Amino acid sequence: MKAALAKFLGVPQARVSEWLDGKYEPSGKITLKMLHWVEQQERQ
Repeated sequence: MKAALAKFLGVPQARVSEWLDGKYEPSGKITLKMLHWVEQQERQ
């Protein structure tokens, strides 16, 4: 799932891992994209 999210966001998978681990915080724009992706996944 991290790989799919990273591809959707256009970022390296390592960056997604860092966000999820709390090492860094994504920008507001990326956060909204992440929310959109999660909503899409929940609909499936």
